Amino acid sequence: MTEVSRKFRRLARLGGGVIVLHHDNKNGVGYRGSTAIPAGSDMAIKIAKNEKTDVIEIRTERFRMCEKWDMDIIYDFKTTPWSVKVLKDKTAKDSYEKESTDEMETVAVILANYHEENDGAGMNKTQLLSMLQAADISKAPALALLAKGVREDKWKFKPATRNNAILYSLTGWKPEETI
Repeated sequence: MTEVSRKFRRLARLGGGVIVLHHDNKNGVGYRGSTAIPAGSDMAIKIAKNEKTDVIEIRTERFRMCEKWDMDIIYDFKTTPWSVKVLKDKTAKDSYEKESTDEMETVAVILANYHEENDGAGMNKTQLLSMLQAADISKAPALALLAKGVREDKWKFKPATRNNAILYSLTGWKPEETI
């Protein structure tokens, strides 16, 4: 298979478009046969149909020298002419930026609620990390998120007066006025 893959690669380098179709193993996990197939490709995508939703999921398996990308589509063969609807078409960067924005909002909401309940006091870093983990943001990404928020001046931190703790507060937070 390595020799066949080399021939495909040479053809591609000469300007030809080469598409190789292959299938998963019996268990539906990984490649069947030689690892030369994924190793020799510039771009490999995996296509699978979600049996519950009938959505065709197209995912990046390997992209060399270009950005990863995902696409979800659904076909409707019941209409004439049949149609296809694109449900999702975005790069991994698009997904990351949306997720990052949502996570930044999660931190802001947690801090705002804490400030409201504790007369504007800062929240202990350990407590904040615990709350973020409860919101399905693991420790390393949560720490990166806290640092990003400080850099972007969304929140600030200061040392506590006891226990060597660090307290986080929303920048410019003011209590809600009661009427």
